[in-house]
Amino acid sequence: MLWRLLRFLRPQRGLAVAALALSFLSLTSQVALLGTSAYLISRAALRPPTLLLLMVPIVGVQLFSIARSSLRYLERYTSHDVTFRLLSNLRVFFFARIERLPPEAIGRFHSGDLLSRAVHDVESLQDLYLRAIAPPVVLALVAVLVWSVISPLAPPVGHALAIALLLTLVPAALELRIGRRLGEAVAAERAQLSAAIADGVRGAEELVAYRCVDAYAARLQATQSRLLRAQRRLRRSAALTTALIGLLGDLAVVLALALAIPLLRQGRLPGWDLAVLGLVALGSFEAAQPLPEALQSLSRCLAAGRRILAVADEAPDIEQEEEGRTPEGSRIEFDGVEVRYSGSAAPALRDIDLNLAPGRHVGLVGASGAGKTSLLAALSGFAPCGAGTLHLGGVPLREVAREKLWSEMALIGQDTTLFNASLRENILLGRPEAALDDVLAAVRSAGLEPLVASLPDGLETRIGEQGARLSGGERQRVAIARALLKDAPILLADEPTEGLDAITAAAVLRELLRLAQGRTLLLATHHLLGLEEMDEVVVLSGGRIVERGRHDELRRTGGPYARLLSLQLDRLSSA
Repeated sequence: MLWRLLRFLRPQRGLAVAALALSFLSLTSQVALLGTSAYLISRAALRPPTLLLLMVPIVGVQLFSIARSSLRYLERYTSHDVTFRLLSNLRVFFFARIERLPPEAIGRFHSGDLLSRAVHDVESLQDLYLRAIAPPVVLALVAVLVWSVISPLAPPVGHALAIALLLTLVPAALELRIGRRLGEAVAAERAQLSAAIADGVRGAEELVAYRCVDAYAARLQATQSRLLRAQRRLRRSAALTTALIGLLGDLAVVLALALAIPLLRQGRLPGWDLAVLGLVALGSFEAAQPLPEALQSLSRCLAAGRRILAVADEAPDIEQEEEGRTPEGSRIEFDGVEVRYSGSAAPALRDIDLNLAPGRHVGLVGASGAGKTSLLAALSGFAPCGAGTLHLGGVPLREVAREKLWSEMALIGQDTTLFNASLRENILLGRPEAALDDVLAAVRSAGLEPLVASLPDGLETRIGEQGARLSGGERQRVAIARALLKDAPILLADEPTEGLDAITAAAVLRELLRLAQGRTLLLATHHLLGLEEMDEVVVLSGGRIVERGRHDELRRTGGPYARLLSLQLDRLSSA
C-alpha cells in the first residue's frame, strides 16, 4: 500500500529528495549550533590564553544560526510544494478513475462515502510525505551522523546516542500498530458522518414533512460522537508515545554525561567537550520529536490510501477502454437479454427481444417495477446484461468503449441533476465545448426562452442546488436542452414528465416528440396519453414484454395496455 502511494511522488522525486536533504541539513545545523555554542561558552569560561581560539566557534555559531533558519525556510517551502503537487496528482488520478468506474461498481458506493473519499481521504494524504515519510528517514540519518562525529571523540557516548536514537522507533512502531486500527476507525466514522449529512441534505423536505428532524439529528449526533471518541483515542495514543520518546531523550542525555565523565577523569576527553556532548545529545533527539505524529500520520494515510485505491481498483485501465469498438450506426438489437442486479433473487429483465431501426420512436410502459428503467439502463451500459446479447450498430454492447457508447446517447431522466451554477453551465454539460449560439438554439428548441427572459442575469443566473430556483417543468426543459445540445442520435427519456401536472406533462411530452424527429427515441413513462404518435408501444410486466404495437392497435385489443389506459382515463375524469 505504501509503495503504491509513493508512486504518486514519482513525477516530483527530485523535489522530494531535495526537501529530504534540506530537512536533514536544517536539523544538522541546529545540532551543530547547540554543540558549537556549548563549546564557545565552555572555552570562554576557562579564559583561553588568546581570543583567537574563540574566533572559529564564534563564526560557527553565526554560520549555523543563519543556516538553520535559511534551511528550515527552504525545507518548508520545498516540502509543501511537493505535498501540493502530490495532492494534485492524487485528485486527478482519483477523479479520472471514478469517471471510468463501471456503472454496477458506482452503485456499491454511497454518494456521501464517495465524497468523503474524494475530499477527506485525499486531504489526509497531504501528510504522507511531509509528516509520515520524512521524519523517520531524517532520524536515521541523524543517528548515523551523531555516531560518526562523536564516536572518534568518545566511542561509548557515540554508540549509546546512536542506539538511543534508534530505540525511539520502538514506541513509534507500537504507535503505528495501534494507530493503524484507530486511524481506520476514524476514516470509517468520518465516511458515515459524510453519508448521513448527504442523506439529510437531499431529504431535508421529507424529514420536515414527516417530522423526523429530531430523530435524524439524534442519529447525526451519535455518529459525530463516535467520530470524536475515535479521534480522542488516536490523540491519546500519540500523546503517550510522545511522552515515552521525550523520556527516552532525557535518559539518553543523562547516559551520555555518565559515560563521558569517566573519560574526562582519565584525561581522554577535554573538559569543555562535556557540555558539547550533553547539548549535542539533547539537540539530536529533536529529530525524534515528530516521530509519534509521523507514525500516526502514516496510519491515517494508509487507511485513507486503502479507501481511495479500493475505489480506483474497480475501474478498468485506460488501455482496456481504448480497445473498445466503434458502433456502425445506431440500430439497437435486444436478443433474449436478461438483466439481474447483484443481491437480487429475480432478474429485472428477461427474454427481451427488440429490433429498433435508427429514427424509430418507442414508448415503454408498465407498472412500477416492470423493468422500463432497467431496459434503458441496460442499453446505456448502467445495468449488467447476463443472458442474451445486446448490439448497438452491429457491435455487442460489452465491446463498445464507454465513451463511444455514451457519445451515441443523450439521457433525460426523471430526476434531472442540476448544479448550483449558472443556467448556461448546466446546459453545457451536454457538450462543454459548445458555442453560445448552440446553447441559445437549444434553449429556443426546449422552450426555455421565457425562463431566460425572466431571470435577472439571463443564462448566467445561478439556479441553486438541484435547480431550486426552477419549477419541475423548467427543470425537465433544462434536461431536454442539455440533451439537444449533445445532438446524439439516440434519446433515452426515463419518466421525463414524472411529478409534473397534466398540462405541463403534456407540453413537455409534445416538445420532446417534436425535437426527437430524425432520432431514435426510447420513452419510459407512466403517462399513456400522448403515445399516439409513437411508432411502437412496448408493454412490460414482471421484466418481460407482454404486449407491443401501435397505440391504436393496443387500445382495440383490450389487453394490458388498454386496461392501463382505461384506468388512467378514469382517474383523469374523476379528478
